[in-house]
Amino acid sequence: MNKTRRFILVLAVCSFLLPSLFAQKLPPLPFDHILHYDELTKLLHAWADARPNLVQLESIGTTPEGRAIWFLTLTNGRTGPALEKPALVIDGNMHATEWGGGVAALHFVWRLLEGYGTDERITRLLDTRTIYVLPRMTPEESTLAISTATGELSSSVSATRTGHGSNTPAILASSFLVRPTRQVATTGGCCRKG
Repeated sequence: MNKTRRFILVLAVCSFLLPSLFAQKLPPLPFDHILHYDELTKLLHAWADARPNLVQLESIGTTPEGRAIWFLTLTNGRTGPALEKPALVIDGNMHATEWGGGVAALHFVWRLLEGYGTDERITRLLDTRTIYVLPRMTPEESTLAISTATGELSSSVSATRTGHGSNTPAILASSFLVRPTRQVATTGGCCRKG
């Protein structure tokens, strides 16, 4: 192989490898608490800043209190436009207390961004597909539920106790009532309907 071809080959390989070598460290997703809205916003922006070639962060609207509803588009833009690739849509935390779905969606995003360039399957996925993620559809209600569950309450919302023989809070917010649907049973077993 002549020197010119070898140089072009090395240059081509480096153009794909160097961005991952100089990529910012990806902030981890904390698992010790559910993210408040401001924490979620900061984390999503940090991920977008750390992997601008793989993630686009945008707001698909705002809530009545002015919070952005965040939406992520994950794909390798160098291998083609997002709209021209087969896609998968993931939503998490559609309702105020569905925190598990939101955490799962965020962990999936983190795993894709962290594994790109080192995990062959993830790299192939983001090179050939588009992943759309809506991590939290209801920022106000989720913030209210998180705050109430941790003992922090907004001044505009009143909490009352349910009549189920426990200190489980019921939250009256706007025109809907949010109540836990499961409680720990005190007489053995795992869970019972509340």
